[in-house]
Amino acid sequence: MMVKGIQVQLCEFVTQRWTLKPRTSISISSLCPISHPYLSLKLLPTHTTPRTTRFSPFRASSSLQSSGNVLSIKFCQWCGGSTKHDIPEGEEKLRAICTLCGRIAYQNPKMVVGCLIEHDSKVLLCKRNIQPSYGLWTLPAGYLEIGESAMEGAVRETREEANADVEVISPFAQLDIPLIGQTYMIFLAKLKKPHFSPGPESSECQLFSLDDIPFNSLSFSSMVVTLSLVCFRYMNPVFFFCVTYSYHV
Repeated sequence: MMVKGIQVQLCEFVTQRWTLKPRTSISISSLCPISHPYLSLKLLPTHTTPRTTRFSPFRASSSLQSSGNVLSIKFCQWCGGSTKHDIPEGEEKLRAICTLCGRIAYQNPKMVVGCLIEHDSKVLLCKRNIQPSYGLWTLPAGYLEIGESAMEGAVRETREEANADVEVISPFAQLDIPLIGQTYMIFLAKLKKPHFSPGPESSECQLFSLDDIPFNSLSFSSMVVTLSLVCFRYMNPVFFFCVTYSYHV
């Protein structure tokens, strides 16, 4: 896998495209006083002359596998009839089409929402008590439910995983991962009260200073990217991030 590109929006009024330059070498650790072994990437404007180093992809859990396999859809979700796999007229992609009712099963990305909670210059992380990535650290986040906004879902997930009530300040990062059919929306938030504890899906909850973030024990590479941007934000507090981060085989 490799990261195709990152787009950063600054202060909501200046936008420029950043890319991961092959064999480019200032790591995010040079932008902040921490080190994390799985990232040695450089965020550079596209007009900047690249230097010489390499990007080492983060090895996430085995759950990172290709999603959206249309051939796995054998039966219609509406009537239970068997499906055939064909490209419908006027479309370009292979779809699962019911042989009885004729309905087409479209596959759409999952939306994952969560909160980056800052308190006393520290970040709240949860240790996962479920698979995938059991025992690894993550921001409180999970799948968006029908009937709630992205922000409402992020607040709910934080309450469920960290028993914490938060106030959302602003969007922080959007991360698109086409390989697994997921889009992340991470919100910057603060604790309403300095109280938190593990929910059923977490075994521990802890505030980490930037120097102590366990980058070698994070659950997913999306968490590595988000928390690395936290360091950049502390160096440049006026920046507002809207990030597009993509896996490609």
